[in-house]
Amino acid sequence: MKKILSIISIVFVSLLILSPLGCGYLVDESEAVRAATDMGFTEVRVTDRSVFLSTLKGCSKGDAVAFSVSGKNPQGIRVNILVCVGWPFKGATIRSM
Repeated sequence: MKKILSIISIVFVSLLILSPLGCGYLVDESEAVRAATDMGFTEVRVTDRSVFLSTLKGCSKGDAVAFSVSGKNPQGIRVNILVCVGWPFKGATIRSM
């Protein structure tokens, strides 16, 4: 019984340590497209995905992934934006590039 508890403890601690490093892989790019579309962008296309060190691209430390997105803003001008998405309970934030 002690051996099983120690294995479970090791797995749990490993998940706690490693989970922030790869949570961005669990976020689908459709989240970024939906966030941009909800804000009035059209012809939205994801051009890049940054899972590791998304804070260096301009996202907050609570974000799991940064998506570089291209689309037309409500004025009809094609722009590049950054969509930062958290996982699992944080929504998306759109930032200009």
